[in-house]
Amino acid sequence: MFSVYFLAVTSLQNEDCQTMFGEQRSTLLARYAHGTQQALVNARFLKSLNIGTLQAYIFYLVNELHLTVSCP
Repeated sequence: MFSVYFLAVTSLQNEDCQTMFGEQRSTLLARYAHGTQQALVNARFLKSLNIGTLQAYIFYLVNELHLTVSCP
């Protein structure tokens, strides 16, 4: 779930985050990135054969790439 939240927040502007969640976009991104990382570790994603775990990992990687390349 955290990876989906992470993706969703990435698609929002800071003003939208303030309106919907009452928090800065950067705060939400950090929270959901950390939650995704922790969930992946707990799922032992490097050894997992679960498709949902793989999807969460791909969502995380795509999101991190997007944030690294295009966001200030």
